Amino acid sequence: MNSITVASLVLLLVGVSAGQNCGFEGHVGLTTIELPPVAEGTGTNETIGTFQLYDTTSTATVSNAFNKYLGALRYSNGVYVLYVTDLFSSFVTVERVQEIRRTVSLTCSDSTNVRVTFVIPVPDVNNHAPAFSQDEYDVSVFLPLIPSGDFTVVKTGIVVTDKDVEFANADVFITSSSRHFTVRSTLLESPASFDYQVEFLVDNNLEEGIYTALLTADDGTHISTSTATITVHPPGTPEPEPSEPPTTLEPETDPPTTAEPEPTTAEPEPTTEEPTTEEPTTEEPTTEEPTTEEPTTTPEPEPETTTEEIPEVEPTHDPITTTEEPEPTTEEPTTEEPTTEEPTTEVPTTVGPSQPCGIVGIDSDTTVTLAEPLLPTLPPSTEVWRGSLFNVNYTTASSHAHNKYISALRSGTNYWFQVTAEYPKFLEEQATNILQRRVNFYCNGGDVVQYQFGLEVFTGPEVEPTDAAAPFVIADEQVSIVRGGRLFL
Repeated sequence: MNSITVASLVLLLVGVSAGQNCGFEGHVGLTTIELPPVAEGTGTNETIGTFQLYDTTSTATVSNAFNKYLGALRYSNGVYVLYVTDLFSSFVTVERVQEIRRTVSLTCSDSTNVRVTFVIPVPDVNNHAPAFSQDEYDVSVFLPLIPSGDFTVVKTGIVVTDKDVEFANADVFITSSSRHFTVRSTLLESPASFDYQVEFLVDNNLEEGIYTALLTADDGTHISTSTATITVHPPGTPEPEPSEPPTTLEPETDPPTTAEPEPTTAEPEPTTEEPTTEEPTTEEPTTEEPTTEEPTTTPEPEPETTTEEIPEVEPTHDPITTTEEPEPTTEEPTTEEPTTEEPTTEVPTTVGPSQPCGIVGIDSDTTVTLAEPLLPTLPPSTEVWRGSLFNVNYTTASSHAHNKYISALRSGTNYWFQVTAEYPKFLEEQATNILQRRVNFYCNGGDVVQYQFGLEVFTGPEVEPTDAAAPFVIADEQVSIVRGGRLFL
């Protein structure tokens, strides 16, 4: 390769990577353009971005599984418009992600090529009500009961599903109207939704008969109900042999994909002028390649083409002509997300010293008050406490009005609290500054231990900054803390 050829190749690559030979006005030299967040329920054909091209002869959309949610138009005056399609409203629910990336290949006037990626955040909103798997349930209980402490656990086959993506929007409280049947819910792993399996905690003194319970599922915005008819059979009644365990959640027959868009391989992209056949492989933006996705072993697909046509009439929102099909993905859902504890009503527990399971270092007293108060305003998901579990099988949270302000997460033996988006409203909505949470720890040996946590929220007045040179004295007996870079007295 002679020096002239090398120099030409270097100039070509500089034009591609820097994006200075053509592009979008106001974004010169950028290969990524971040748009403002777009609401999940944005209407069909609504414009989400309008841009002006410069020194560009043609454009082509790079193949991507998410392209079906967006459309693009390029007009003869160089105006480039992005808009949402009729599928956009289902994007977050189906894909289980909150960001769309769309990459456009530009052919410049000097025949070089530039790729620009649009990044569009689509935040999840609480737009899905929790849904019971049935309107009515028939549950059988057979005497005599097999107690586990003061109660007996009864499997029901009842499942509640919430299809929101963020757990804060799918944190469902499930309750029963019957004092004889207390609800215990367990969050099941599912790539397409948050699924709660319901069990009843039954009083060991329950008598035979037929009972009815109204079940309520509340995610803080929506409320759904169902009815359970519970038949308590007398001793000696044979139990039926179910063909399938009643507590097993039926798998999705065709679960929606949870994968990020498949990265492209810099295949030639045709345009309305002529196909681009010499795009270098180094042109592909690194931001397209998800860092957590395992490579697949599916057969290499045939090259896909996408074209954008210049309308000959006044601008409309007719989508561009396209022949691309979304690339299939086989990404499996991650199994490393921490297990989230779910609210239930009160659970009888083991009480006393030398607990069979619980929190390391706090195994002789089940009432825990954190040493330092919390700031009254903290960003969502701020961690406020962390501990280590021992001999714990799983955890649930007892029903409490304060649960919406704080959530708990578990990963292995690690267990921690973090505030929710509702936390800044705590002092305004509650007549106390002690945030309470009761947690039930189910031991590997079958025992249940309940801890009651108390988190003090700081209520002192905001103090204006003073002259740093001004002397001040803190008395020896004055209690003070430093939190978040601020001194509280």
